[in-house]
Amino acid sequence: MEDYLFRHYVDQCRVVKEETSYIQVFNYSDPFYDVCEEHPLPDDEFDNFLHQRGAFAPPDHLRSGTKLLSGSPLTPPPRVQKNAKHPDTFLPKVISLPPDRYSSMVRTLNLPHRGIETTSVVGPFFWSAHDQDEDEPHLQIVHRKSDVLKKGRTRGWEMLLSHSLKTGVTTGFIKGTPSSEVEKSLTHLKACANQVGHPMLLPIIILTYDLSPENDEKQRKARHWLRRLENAVSLRNEVEEQEQYFQNGFIDIDGLSRDLVECHGNVMWKRPQAYEALVK
Repeated sequence: MEDYLFRHYVDQCRVVKEETSYIQVFNYSDPFYDVCEEHPLPDDEFDNFLHQRGAFAPPDHLRSGTKLLSGSPLTPPPRVQKNAKHPDTFLPKVISLPPDRYSSMVRTLNLPHRGIETTSVVGPFFWSAHDQDEDEPHLQIVHRKSDVLKKGRTRGWEMLLSHSLKTGVTTGFIKGTPSSEVEKSLTHLKACANQVGHPMLLPIIILTYDLSPENDEKQRKARHWLRRLENAVSLRNEVEEQEQYFQNGFIDIDGLSRDLVECHGNVMWKRPQAYEALVK
């Protein structure tokens, strides 16, 4: 049933094109073989990428005694669309790969089929579960957040991850618009290359950026703005003359309404309750 629903939702989706790259990070007992790199992924190399052929083939002829510490040369590295620019890229029922390639990627990389069902989710959203493969079990993760339109463009980020409990590798698909923290998070990920064996590393990194001190600073400014609005409406003496909404005996209803709506939006932005539920 899950496979049928997956095909059903994929067939309903509209396709937009985004530039794609891939990141691979492998750590070996001999640092000489360590890999931490990012490269563009042309469309004509898609199948070779998925099936580890040609330039994507795993390393061979390792020195005697060399072992893989984290990652797996048998599993493709994550696909990345870190600067998704199409204005509709995070609209409901929109994917940024052709249906056949999207389906092939999900099946080959053991990504969660349920990810396609979350294109309408606003978020922040987090889901995880183990697959039903007893021979090679995987922890599957869907983590995403999409915001309302701004100047006619969608905003947000998403990641579909699969962590092999047998090999310790995490692979997947990651996409984010320039306004998201995906590019910073991937830079952070490469700086923590020796910790990629943990399946929650990337979700924790992007959550850390999403809840950075800058967000707290914005909340402080919004609360200060709210206090000024209260003072201005109540005609308290603490308000500067230019901040008042009473001019020449008349109240500026339009200005007051506009500032109240804007202030309310800033206060509700990244509500603590939403992230508390995410962590739980």
